[in-house]
Amino acid sequence: MNYKKEYPEYNESCELFMDVIKNTNCHNIAEESNFISTGQALFYLSFQINRICDSIILRFIGDYAIVILYRSIIEHSVKHFYIFARFHKEHNDNVGKQYYFDCIYNEQVKKMNAVLWPNFFKVKQDKKQEHRQLKKNAEQFTFKEMVNYIGQIELADMSESIKKFTQKMKLDYSLCSSYTHGGPEAISMTTQIPKEIIQHSSVSISILAQLHTIRTFTTYDSPSKERLKEVGQRMENLLEISFKNWASSSEVGIQ
Repeated sequence: MNYKKEYPEYNESCELFMDVIKNTNCHNIAEESNFISTGQALFYLSFQINRICDSIILRFIGDYAIVILYRSIIEHSVKHFYIFARFHKEHNDNVGKQYYFDCIYNEQVKKMNAVLWPNFFKVKQDKKQEHRQLKKNAEQFTFKEMVNYIGQIELADMSESIKKFTQKMKLDYSLCSSYTHGGPEAISMTTQIPKEIIQHSSVSISILAQLHTIRTFTTYDSPSKERLKEVGQRMENLLEISFKNWASSSEVGIQ
């Protein structure tokens, strides 16, 4: 089933996202912004969230794959919110730099360990502390750490709806984990995937994630900020309506 017609806010959000693309030049972020890494991380995460949302809404794949994509969009969205929240609090480029450098470093080490294990990575004594610090920086981008951080912050625009939204994503992330990793419970239940996930959450949460990340990016202190003011306001209005509709839904079960 294609959910495009049932969710008009999805169509509007896609149009608004295209406006963001037209008004955002990533080369300008690199050349003009004081927060290059953070800006690029927020932009590209928004872009990929939009693409994942398309696949979930248009339903070109089966239910099992939908659950996997749904979990992925949750993780992308939490990462986007975490990066923005850190930037909002610290107002520097540290979180973006850590996301790009430390995470890439940690991923490369894991890949090499997998290939050369157990003889690889006998770190020299003078490099052990540096390696531990880089690993610690990368671990802050794990889902658990990001959710814990978000749960402790107080942003001016963090409404009760957004808090409920974050809690719902945390719950569904755990519910979908078995499908992502091919767990025995998931593969033995392929015809019994919860309808609430397939017919409601995967659609409504994905659209909210798309809206929220795009809205967040329009408030980021970038060279495109002035050009994105109108788009940001329209997105904020749409997001507010969508959050209220979602939070009041009897299917959500978090009232």
